[in-house]
Amino acid sequence: MPQYFFDVRSSEWDYTDPDGFSLPDDEAAIAYAERIIRELISDDGNEYDAPDLQMLIRNEIGPVRFSIPFNPRKERAPARAIGSII
Repeated sequence: MPQYFFDVRSSEWDYTDPDGFSLPDDEAAIAYAERIIRELISDDGNEYDAPDLQMLIRNEIGPVRFSIPFNPRKERAPARAIGSII
């Protein structure tokens, strides 16, 4: 199974996941990231309220595959592939 890493970035945060997690595919990695975001916000939402806070999902190859905002302005848009055209 591929190894995925879940980094957190904003103007206030800079966390790089050193260990990652083995998941079967991109869809499972996105679901895992969304679950982590929900859990973090429910545990201490105020700590995760930066408007530009996002989780970046990368795999063992290295480049960021997806970006998921912690605090979308309206309804959460689905995770999008980096470099994709919307």
